[in-house]
Amino acid sequence: MYMNNNLENQIALDAMIRGIQQFVTSYVDSITTKIYDGIVTGQNGDKWDVKYNGKVHTIPLYGNNSPSVGKVVKVYIPQGNPNLTYFI
Repeated sequence: MYMNNNLENQIALDAMIRGIQQFVTSYVDSITTKIYDGIVTGQNGDKWDVKYNGKVHTIPLYGNNSPSVGKVVKVYIPQGNPNLTYFI
């Protein structure tokens, strides 16, 4: 009987620890700056269409270099916020 309670307590404790780890990992991922390789696919007004992660996104260029279609660029997503995305 005592052995069974210890096992159940350990299983419950392991499940709680895994849940906390998953929560912390998810939170850290959401606030971390991410950098991707992207490919310029075209211009869209004063922004550019850049394909990264399998999707095309319209984002601004940082700096004053004019990229050409097909050029590989670095795409930055500061603090995990897609509203702040830009490429160099």
